[in-house]
Amino acid sequence: MKPAGEATLSAAELRQYSEEHLHYELSMLLETGRLLSAIQQGSIQVSQVEKSAYIESFCIHARNLIAFLYPTGRGDKDHVKAEHYFANPMNWKTTRPKISNKLSDARDRVSKEIGHLTTSRESIPAKKRWPVTTILRELKTVFEKFVECCDSSKLDSSLSQLVPHLNLAMPSGSTDPSTPSSISLHTSHPTRSLTKL
Repeated sequence: MKPAGEATLSAAELRQYSEEHLHYELSMLLETGRLLSAIQQGSIQVSQVEKSAYIESFCIHARNLIAFLYPTGRGDKDHVKAEHYFANPMNWKTTRPKISNKLSDARDRVSKEIGHLTTSRESIPAKKRWPVTTILRELKTVFEKFVECCDSSKLDSSLSQLVPHLNLAMPSGSTDPSTPSSISLHTSHPTRSLTKL
């Protein structure tokens, strides 16, 4: 029995939810990740405001998806979670990979450095970098397990098609997996005119 206030959706409602909301979160994560990779590689030029907005968008979507896969139980009674897509919620808890240090760190950093005004916000440029490619790659691994093991009647088929694309190709000659999109969020004064993409 679910605790009072716990999200309760039918299989059809969960399928519709995944088609609209879960697909949106994954799509935005992937597209902002691609934009950040292109910015890092110099393929497109954007203002500091736009770059910061892309980083913040990527990070918020990453945090939402990490919370979906690994809920903490803190104030999330009405949240839709990966475990809802299983006949027995414990099946996901015992099947999913242990949360990686990178994903755990990303979840905490987004909360402290983007979601809230805290004294934990970094000022040193080298520590402000976000490992975009690594976050995408590790989320892809967990979502592949989720899609493989969940009750398929509750999940829209579009998710199975989208999940395999949750990574960014490594540039030739690169040996560091975070190289293509390890992006810094700067706080320098932004330009006033925004460059259109």
